[in-house]
Amino acid sequence: LKRGVNGAVRGLVGDTVALLGSVEVGPVSRITDGDQYASPPGVLEQLLDPTAAIGGQGVEFNESSLRITARDLEPGDRGEVYFRFAQRPRNFLRYREARLWVVPKQGRWGPDEPVRFFVKIGHDPENFYLYQTPLRTAVGSASVVPEDWLPELRIDFGILQELRSLAEERLAFDPPRPGAQPVILWNADSTHAVVVSDRGRAPNLGAVRELAFGIWNRSVQPFDGEVWIDELRLSAGVRDAGLAAAAQAELALGDVLEARIGYSSRGAFFRQLDEEASFQTDQVLDLTSLARLDRFVPASWGVEVPLRARIEDVRRAPTFLPGSDVRADLLSGLRDIGTRRRRVGVGLRKTTPARSAAIGWLVNGFGADVAWYDTRTSMITGRVEASGLDARISVERRPEAREIGLVPGFIEPLVRALLPEAFEERVLDARLRWAPESLEVGASWVRQESDVYRFESILEAPRDTAVVPLAAPREFLQTLAEVGLRPFPSLTADLLFQSTRDLLDPQRAVADPVLQALLAAERGEIGGIDVGWETTRAMRTRMAWRPRFVSWLRHEVSLTTNYGDLRNPSFVREERLADATRTVLERNARAEREVSALVSWDVAAFGRSLGDAVILGLFKPITLT
Repeated sequence: LKRGVNGAVRGLVGDTVALLGSVEVGPVSRITDGDQYASPPGVLEQLLDPTAAIGGQGVEFNESSLRITARDLEPGDRGEVYFRFAQRPRNFLRYREARLWVVPKQGRWGPDEPVRFFVKIGHDPENFYLYQTPLRTAVGSASVVPEDWLPELRIDFGILQELRSLAEERLAFDPPRPGAQPVILWNADSTHAVVVSDRGRAPNLGAVRELAFGIWNRSVQPFDGEVWIDELRLSAGVRDAGLAAAAQAELALGDVLEARIGYSSRGAFFRQLDEEASFQTDQVLDLTSLARLDRFVPASWGVEVPLRARIEDVRRAPTFLPGSDVRADLLSGLRDIGTRRRRVGVGLRKTTPARSAAIGWLVNGFGADVAWYDTRTSMITGRVEASGLDARISVERRPEAREIGLVPGFIEPLVRALLPEAFEERVLDARLRWAPESLEVGASWVRQESDVYRFESILEAPRDTAVVPLAAPREFLQTLAEVGLRPFPSLTADLLFQSTRDLLDPQRAVADPVLQALLAAERGEIGGIDVGWETTRAMRTRMAWRPRFVSWLRHEVSLTTNYGDLRNPSFVREERLADATRTVLERNARAEREVSALVSWDVAAFGRSLGDAVILGLFKPITLT
């Protein structure tokens, strides 16, 4: 496609149409120019699809090049044609250079002439990589021979990436204002350049949207000329070896102390055969330890007291900045990326029943945990530092089965009279369990202080010390209760209730005085203790019936219901009263119900029950849901 209307545009950047001049583009080959055309050395006439030569029809072989002809190109203007990858961008990062043959056919070309041939690789007319070079003297009216295409032009991607890194540093320290001129950087011999007008659309070899070729008239008089281009290709593929490694060591001191240290690393170029390289080196160091403090107390206590500690250090070293081809190692002062976590916690739980029934009622199934932790997560443009405490307490019980007969004795003769013999014993022996199968109640508490740092630049700067962190504290209490029932062996049910309450001071939670007063009014108390305000509530019920009348037929019917609601200071609504307005918290609620049924017929087992284990034994179970 021609850039602009006629292919002639002003300057080197943008798509402003030139007042004068025109560009024509088309193929050139033996068919169009006869003996005037010769292929570059080593390029043979061949079919793109070799199988097309197999058939009853004639096949035309026609190796061709691209012809660009400029007419009346004014000083400072350029003639440009381009190709845009509309479907998806192309990835050039797997190669180190691009190569192409170019021969000047007509015009004022020459090593000392100010006219330049150029190639653009980029996103759009204002964000691209540029390669520009003078060409040899034009061939003129003589026929082109293979040697006229030499030497090949080579575009070094390494130079382009170095220029892009320099441009990124400049943009990071001095962000452009709206309407500012684009950043243009050249290498030492002015053959390679980068042009960036918008960092969001900056050129990226990993996502090339557009290729352009053209003639740039740097002289002081109009230019007429023609150039032929052939065989643009990527070469010098990236074949850097990737390394992945992992090591682990363990230490055990009897059954009192266990420690494990692990290290893993994945190189930036490591990949499987069917994968792309991640271009990021990941290193993980993980140290965990467990001390069983219960080994120092009498075994008759029947308790576990684990003391756990963990340190995890994750470091990431990107080869390129995320979503770009900017080499991270060329940026001076780039922030470290990674995460460091530390956690120390101790737990207590009763594992054996207490000898005393009264004491057992208090401690059987009891469990508690408390832990301290801190984390530090570093990103290119920010850092998050957090530390806090969390605690949990729970009681789990599995009461003894308490049952009653389902069929009273005085109606037993009636049942035997009505039911078939195969079922009457099952019904008469059936018992109803009225005591719960399981009980669990628990509560957890979390308190966390977090500081979030946001930096203007991806590079470290003296002004970073003046950044004021954004405080993001959290404190909440979560309660849970669950009851499991099994009235019959084939019938089960459970009920779960969970509630979360925000304990954070409203003045630290929100800045709006109206919302602060609203949250304060929503808070509750139990025995004079502030229990905050409820943010989430969830209830779930499940019932399942799985009867088994015969061994070869399985049935199942289940019913599940879920209810949940959510409240936060963002969900508010204003109610208009007679003489005022009132702000209230909205409750975002959802409810769902699911019913499912299943029938599975084991054909092989059915056949065995009939004494036919050969034919029916070939069938797999048939299941309908």
